[in-house]
Amino acid sequence: MERDTLLAPWVYGEESKTVNLLAKGRGAKRGIRRRESMVVTIVEVYVKPEHIQDFIGATIENHKGSIQEPGNMRFDVLQSRQEPSLFLLYEAYDSDESSAPHKNTPHYAKWKDTVAPWMAVPRKGTTYRVICPQR
Repeated sequence: MERDTLLAPWVYGEESKTVNLLAKGRGAKRGIRRRESMVVTIVEVYVKPEHIQDFIGATIENHKGSIQEPGNMRFDVLQSRQEPSLFLLYEAYDSDESSAPHKNTPHYAKWKDTVAPWMAVPRKGTTYRVICPQR
C-alpha cells in the first residue's frame, strides 16, 4: 500500500470492527472505530483576499493539531478553485463526544483568534450526520 493511501474510516459490518487509518505524512497506523454517532462539521470561511496566504498557514497549524485529537477521523482544508477566498474545513469525528472538546483545544483557540480579523464575513459551521457510506 502506498504511503498516501487512506483506508476508509467507515466499517462495513459489525459496529465493533476497527479499521486502520494511514494518515499521509504520519506513517503510523491509528485505529478508528465507526460509530453510529459519527459527526461531520463543514465550516465555510470567506477570507479577505489580502490574507489568503496567512489564513492557509494558520489553518495548516490548526489541522496538524486537530488530526492528533482522540476520535478525529479527518480534518480537510479545502480552497475553492473558482473563488480562492472561499475555504471549507471538513471535520469528521467518530462521535459528538469526540467532536466537542475540539473547540477547547489550544490549537483551535489560537486559530480562531488569529484568523478572525482575516475573515470577510463570520465563518459558518454546519454539522451533519453521515448517511453513506453505511456501516
